Amino acid sequence: MTENLIHIVSAADRNYAPHLAAMLQSLFWSSQGRAIQFHLLHRMDLDHGTIAELRQLCQRYAVELKAHRVPAGLFATLNLPERYPEEAWYRLKLPSLLPKLDRVLWLDADLIILRDIQELWDVELGDSPLAAVPNAMTPRRWQHVAELGLLNQRDRYFNTGVMLLNLSAMRKMKSEIKLAELANELGERAIFADQDVFNLLFFTTYKSLPLPWNVTGGTYFNVREVVRVHGGPQFRSALDS
Repeated sequence: MTENLIHIVSAADRNYAPHLAAMLQSLFWSSQGRAIQFHLLHRMDLDHGTIAELRQLCQRYAVELKAHRVPAGLFATLNLPERYPEEAWYRLKLPSLLPKLDRVLWLDADLIILRDIQELWDVELGDSPLAAVPNAMTPRRWQHVAELGLLNQRDRYFNTGVMLLNLSAMRKMKSEIKLAELANELGERAIFADQDVFNLLFFTTYKSLPLPWNVTGGTYFNVREVVRVHGGPQFRSALDS
């Protein structure tokens, strides 16, 4: 473990703020007694009332909220699909958006946390840029993975909703520049937004996490592929979470 303070990062607009509040409530309840600092990435126009309500929630659990306004037009030069809000792309810029941090845990705003997050925070990354859970893709998405050039590594395509990020390593490899170039190349072909971009850059170097750390809806109806990718014991452990 690099430090005692756990740095959690997420993003939300006003519409997603209630989902974020539910995620934080579940996080604080599941990880009571842990030293946590929460970093909220948001647009310039997010109202002060919404931020204040989230801060009050954090204060009830002795957690400090740090709000980071993301400059307007940060992605103006990138060829990004218009169907996604800008919050979907903040992860591309985390090393520069959080310049004082070397290690963070990204949690999507629409998660519910059921386990003590300390165990995940303590995962040793070494030189790996990140740790994430492989995303067992449904058969209808195998073609998409093939078009990304990852068909033979289908088992390695990971979900970006939960990521332990080594920002120091990402800075050394100049990941922001590389991710921006890949995003421009993909354009409208980035069906899963920054998740596709992250996989193109990191699928050979990221560290795989056990399935229970990120159980998506597909786990319950894509059982055969989930068991093939993660194995029966992990699947059963995920269901017991």
